[in-house]
Amino acid sequence: MNKYETKCSPYNKDFIFKDLDIPEIAVQQVRKYCLDYLAEHESETSIDGTLRQENEVILTACPDLKLYFENYNLKLDVCKIMRVFPDSMGWLHADDGENDLAINIGIEGHEDSHVVFYDVYGDYIQTATPEKKEVVRFFKEDVKTVEIARYNLIKPKLFNNKIPHNIFNKLPHRRVAITFRFGFEIDYQMLSGHYLCQYPQR
Repeated sequence: MNKYETKCSPYNKDFIFKDLDIPEIAVQQVRKYCLDYLAEHESETSIDGTLRQENEVILTACPDLKLYFENYNLKLDVCKIMRVFPDSMGWLHADDGENDLAINIGIEGHEDSHVVFYDVYGDYIQTATPEKKEVVRFFKEDVKTVEIARYNLIKPKLFNNKIPHNIFNKLPHRRVAITFRFGFEIDYQMLSGHYLCQYPQR
């Protein structure tokens, strides 16, 4: 089987994830927004369990998050609430859209829930949303995987969504997170943070 080659910018090719120094007041605003939204839209479904958000609505509801984005000149392109249901997992995939990096913030259920990154050997199926903004490569069930890193969302993360990854929720209740994608490539070094996780030596 051939190894899947990550498709990202040269300056992000070895970057996996890091914790971000997003102000706590901004994180609390985001959590309140998501929980209030889910209280009214819990029955809504989608193929991958995500709920697309209107950018201006969430930025208005979360002014300190908007200020954080403005401080780094981040133009929000796509925002989605992501749910992984109790004792379940997502789909092994790699994002293949316009951006290498995403910011994810945990909303609830992250004590025993992880995003795991892999080297993958095998084939994938490529899909796109109707708007063509988001392209995802889902890997077939017979691929070989080698874990290279993992994190939970106790703290907000900047991560490389071009590296194959999956989500595992071992808890007896749902895992909720929100993801933000931006309209241009981001160099991971431009956002302040800590606990930098890079690709193993290769």
